[in-house]
Amino acid sequence: MKLQFVLLAGAIAFSNASPHPTLMEVRQYDDDTPDQTCNCTGTTPGPLPSSAQYICYDWRLGPKVLPKYLPLSSELSSYDRFGGLTPGEFLAKWWDSSKSQFIYPGDETQGFSTDINGKTISGVISVPPNTYLDRFGGETGMFLSSADTPYSQRSLPPSNLNTRVEDPGFPNEYHVYRVTKDLQLNAGPIAPWFGQPGLGTQLYSGPRTVADLISNGTLERVDPSVLISNRQQKGCGY
Repeated sequence: MKLQFVLLAGAIAFSNASPHPTLMEVRQYDDDTPDQTCNCTGTTPGPLPSSAQYICYDWRLGPKVLPKYLPLSSELSSYDRFGGLTPGEFLAKWWDSSKSQFIYPGDETQGFSTDINGKTISGVISVPPNTYLDRFGGETGMFLSSADTPYSQRSLPPSNLNTRVEDPGFPNEYHVYRVTKDLQLNAGPIAPWFGQPGLGTQLYSGPRTVADLISNGTLERVDPSVLISNRQQKGCGY
């Protein structure tokens, strides 16, 4: 999904008419992407050249270029990265400067949706062998999703799409796993967050990490291309 950042003519006219115009920082990107300007006011550019891959050169905003290959292209097809906000507005809402981290739902809900009484909507399920699960993020985490869940339904920040320098074998931090034996997980709908609709199925493995489940043989790493083959077997090859 291509991002489009539009500077409204009305806003520019207002700025010109005001005796104290609001400064708008616009950075130029030297790459082949069609959207080469962006309102980067309120962002923090990192060092070059390592930060050139990120929106506004700010790692928190994720990569400028999203994957155009399956299965990731389909998972990102409905993704509105900033939920209608500018990059700076997004960070002002979702970034905790005092802790230098994104603001996540509280530990009480663990990111699950809640009912009208504030009670978490979740329950323990048994995931059978040969089920595919996936995750955007390192293997020290405890959250998984059903493979191929749209990114917008996961309520993750854009930085989870960054490719880690120390882990280049997993572009966009995307990992796919095959369940090898019955696996008990806490499951439920994901709460809307980060300007995303959420409501995909979240699977929580705590206190075990994904790395623990790999180590004890419950999860097996597989190439993401298995999801493409799985679609074709079901008669859906796109």
